[in-house]
Amino acid sequence: VSGYNTAPVPVPVDMTVNPADGKIYAVCRTQLGSGNGNGGVLVTVDRETGEMTKIADLSYFFWTISCDSDGQMYGISTGSDYVRGTLYRISTGGQVEEVGPTGLAFYDIEQSATIDFRSGKMYLTHVGYIVNEEGSINYNYTTKGLYELDVKTGKATMLHAYGDGEVVT
Repeated sequence: VSGYNTAPVPVPVDMTVNPADGKIYAVCRTQLGSGNGNGGVLVTVDRETGEMTKIADLSYFFWTISCDSDGQMYGISTGSDYVRGTLYRISTGGQVEEVGPTGLAFYDIEQSATIDFRSGKMYLTHVGYIVNEEGSINYNYTTKGLYELDVKTGKATMLHAYGDGEVVT
């Protein structure tokens, strides 16, 4: 994937194909290096050249992007606290709308999500922490696994625990 005319070139974090318009969309970091960065960028990626075209600056850094069979995109961001994951709807123009908290906390390991077109179920491969009911993060417990996310509420439910922190993209 190559960049557009900005420096530094944003780093793609996750990609999805939108079946409604046939385009590849990606969410990118706006800062290089470790940490969540201050924000993100939504881009399209040319299938032939890999060239990225900026669609919009996003107010938050997004860890994932996925698309359902109708073309509705979703992403998980850690928002302004850079840790607690929240599911958002993302339009093809880059507007975001909060769905709800996932109950998971993210840190500097890439994640990925996808939506099964037949069932409409959203899946997330996640390595991070659990956010308890009071909203605090349990840093003593690392969670690694495959989750199903409710696209109406954002809530994540573990389907399978990973043994060694695998991440499937």
